[in-house]
Amino acid sequence: MRLSIGTLLSALLAGSLLHPGAVSTPLKQGTAPGEVFDNALGDTTDHPTPSNFSIPGTLTSRQEEKKLLTWEEAVEIGKRNIAKLDNAGDDTGCDEVIPSYAENYVERGGKYGSKDFLTRELKISALGYFPEKVLNVVGVSDKSEKITDKSIFSKEQEDGVQQKDRRPVSQNAFLPDKGIIFARSNFLKNDHTPEEKGRIMPGEIMMQVWDELAGSKRDDLQWIVRVHVANEDSANIIRMAREKVGGSMRDLVRITRQDHQEEFEALAGTPNCRGVYPTLATHDFGRLKDRRVTEIVLWEEGGQFNFILMKIERD
Repeated sequence: MRLSIGTLLSALLAGSLLHPGAVSTPLKQGTAPGEVFDNALGDTTDHPTPSNFSIPGTLTSRQEEKKLLTWEEAVEIGKRNIAKLDNAGDDTGCDEVIPSYAENYVERGGKYGSKDFLTRELKISALGYFPEKVLNVVGVSDKSEKITDKSIFSKEQEDGVQQKDRRPVSQNAFLPDKGIIFARSNFLKNDHTPEEKGRIMPGEIMMQVWDELAGSKRDDLQWIVRVHVANEDSANIIRMAREKVGGSMRDLVRITRQDHQEEFEALAGTPNCRGVYPTLATHDFGRLKDRRVTEIVLWEEGGQFNFILMKIERD
């Protein structure tokens, strides 16, 4: 097959040459194109369907129509999500008994559930490309600092799917000493647990794992960092928010609810942020319902090299 010079240049520009020092991350075995990046933390609507991808007017229907999440839609979704945390109380599900993830989920280590190890101690550099400015925001100055990486799979999938095709429901890295969760991939569509058996949202699984690993520091959560964000809806809203506040690509853009209310609300309505609010409101009988997302910091480079940093503080 013969390729033109233009084709070769396009292929090169799509890769790591645009990002000096970037680590190229190939698709994982058995992964459909685009699947790695579509990682919402869980349903944030009042609809009983356990996945926000099957609700009319949300991601699935827009993708079928080739439409992206609009700014107005994101703002409206964000307002509802923020209100769920602002108004957290008995009427938000704080009194609901949420099962332990250990009942229907199983821990595995590795990219797709290698049984050679379980919880992994990794260097932050092993997570792939991280701009130093992004890490500095959350108080990390050394990419060789150790984190704990944990992958949680549905037991139903463990029983019925070949090893190479298994997908984690929740795969995240944790640094309790600095109060950080690096939210890597949280896929509700990878959960094969029947609702009647106690299916729980990926964001709730993430928080239960945080509690286990953080121990006495579990109430010291300060940052949830959405890493390598390439979801098209999220990326589009990131770009629009950055432009509206006059920020630049490949630089930090800080957005607070007080100074940039509409931009803050729009980001709260993106697939990569929307699950955080109801999760904080309901986790562990509302133990964290006095927390608020006070700042959202953006880093935009395009492709999968976008980051959303959510600052968590007590109200």
